[in-house]
Amino acid sequence: MPTFLQSLYCLLYYLFVGLIGYNGNMNRRIRREPNPNLTLFMILATFIYVLTYFIDTDYFHYERIIDELSQRIEVTHIEEIYTWIGQAVFYNYILFRIVVWGSALFLFCKTVKISHTNLNHALYTLFIIFIGIFAYARATLGMAFAYCGLALIVQNPPGIKKIFGFGLLLCSIIFHNSMALIIGVAIISLIMPLNKKTLLISLIGTVIGSVAITGLFISILTDNQLGDAYVMSKLSTYTSGNMEDDPTTMLGKIRYFLAAAAYYLGVFFCIQSIFKLKAKGMKVSKLQEVFTKCALLIILISTLLLFLPLGVNVFAYRIRYMAMIPICICLTSMTDKDLVSFKRYRLCMGVGAAAMLMALLYNVKDTL
Repeated sequence: MPTFLQSLYCLLYYLFVGLIGYNGNMNRRIRREPNPNLTLFMILATFIYVLTYFIDTDYFHYERIIDELSQRIEVTHIEEIYTWIGQAVFYNYILFRIVVWGSALFLFCKTVKISHTNLNHALYTLFIIFIGIFAYARATLGMAFAYCGLALIVQNPPGIKKIFGFGLLLCSIIFHNSMALIIGVAIISLIMPLNKKTLLISLIGTVIGSVAITGLFISILTDNQLGDAYVMSKLSTYTSGNMEDDPTTMLGKIRYFLAAAAYYLGVFFCIQSIFKLKAKGMKVSKLQEVFTKCALLIILISTLLLFLPLGVNVFAYRIRYMAMIPICICLTSMTDKDLVSFKRYRLCMGVGAAAMLMALLYNVKDTL
């Protein structure tokens, strides 16, 4: 658990960066002006925060893992690549975070550049809405690999860069097993059209699938049909543990709702803008459309699992987190191009900031 000073630092640092970057990103007139100094500030500020984000208990969990590895204690619940990284940095935890989360940030910035999006604006969106998730777990590195690879696939003609993109996408599973879902979603997004018909089919499928999978899940738990001890232990943890702010309290429910709303609003605004462009016969950026389809499918899968009878539905919100990078880039890019109104962008930012501030204040209170 973080100390009071660590929790207070995370709150004040978030407010400091938010205020410093506010005028250059949230003032519509000034936002249009290039600001390389603010871009550099946002890169450094985000980098420092992902290294020192003490709020989430995973920060200390990974610190314990590195300590156990240094004592030659076998750790089986993380991917082997992280054991190698730990060895390479001589089990220094700060260096470990620099390699893992620093690489994730580098790949995010690279993806932003490939998408021809303003880096300063994208980093500010990431920081205000998603920084608590970006700094949260090792899966961030897998996501960064996957979406950078997908961007290279979409933006380049057949050749070395496209092959390299497929390599990055497939390699993402090395950094977290759950990246298999993003790989599948990415492949579907490359071939699935985005129109009202496919959207309606997807929504109906989500409702039907939610009912079916809930019934199947209850049957599995009741009959204990899963012989895999690892899977059963995970299910046990996910159905009993308090994995984030307690959603049974009123404040917990509000925080949970706001955190989810930022994702749903972001996807909705991007889809609506793409539909308007197509209705006018205007060209839609292929990468924006593919990223939006990725985010949509991930959000629908998360929604499908949302009604599983779990105390705290870790399955749903961890899958939802996978939509973080495409939503961040598409929402920022479309706002800069006036495809998403600035009013809607501010709404998304406000909802995301409220969720982050509630989480940070909750941790400060909890450490008093």
